[in-house]
Amino acid sequence: MGLDLYEIGREGARTTWRHVLAVTRCHHPDTALARAIDPERAAWQVNVELLAQLQDTLSMLAWNLGGQHGAKPKRIPRPGTKGETTTYGGGESWTPESFDRWLDEMTEN
Repeated sequence: MGLDLYEIGREGARTTWRHVLAVTRCHHPDTALARAIDPERAAWQVNVELLAQLQDTLSMLAWNLGGQHGAKPKRIPRPGTKGETTTYGGGESWTPESFDRWLDEMTEN
């Protein structure tokens, strides 16, 4: 598929901006363009993703069949994901009484 970028905008050119846009949006994950745009994701082909999913499933199955002893197995990290857990709050906990006081204050107005 050779694209001649020098042709863009010239009279009678085969390569147009629309053609360039289509190529950059619809590129195959194996291409050099895909590796240049997102190298981490380009390394994860479909077969690698399926193997990671298989490993995660087998680990979880073994953990379940083993009586769920020990730590729950962690998933193999995928590209583009930050992690499995998200922490909310700053670690301050409320007693039921303090929550009731707060709720009363909020509903008084």
